Amino acid sequence: MTEYDPALWTSALYALCEQQATLDAALLQDVLSLFPLGSHRVSATAFVDLAEAADGTRTAEVGSIAQTRDVDGLTVEAWCMGSQRHRQDGPAWRKWDSAGRLVEEEWFVRGEQHRGDGPAWRKWDSAGRRVEEVWYVRGVLHRKDGPAWQGWNREGRLILEAWYVRGQLHRKDGPAWRTWDENGRLLTSQRWVRGIQIEG
Repeated sequence: MTEYDPALWTSALYALCEQQATLDAALLQDVLSLFPLGSHRVSATAFVDLAEAADGTRTAEVGSIAQTRDVDGLTVEAWCMGSQRHRQDGPAWRKWDSAGRLVEEEWFVRGEQHRGDGPAWRKWDSAGRRVEEVWYVRGVLHRKDGPAWQGWNREGRLILEAWYVRGQLHRKDGPAWRTWDENGRLLTSQRWVRGIQIEG
């Protein structure tokens, strides 16, 4: 079997998507099985999204990539499937400053902020320092092994930390909501379990 080479195969995948309605279903599944699952960029303005259903059949859809520059010189790139932001294996929305530095990115799957292995929304300042990170799973604030929302000041000090599980403030072994001032002094510390604030 030929090894997958993105540079050579993406145009074939795109052509296949354009013709998939006319192909035999079994042949289509055989050919799609040669490609890794994910969102494959096929040109500056298009991508093919290859997914697998619960029954093991694969689907391929063509999406669009738009890149714009606003009046402040910021460049924005958005991956969309129809009218929804979507990309399986990378950020579906990114923004760069006028110097070309990445300042913001968001991960979406079928219109919902989602990333299973990291923050779905990240923001940096113009010097490249982290400003904010937020973890989402299927559009809901969620992270099991740490804070789902963190914010930092210009010096890189943590100023906000919030622990969420399935959209609710939750942490059994410590405070779920904490804030600090610009000098690192603790301002707020609240314990929450399943969305209910625990006093004391």
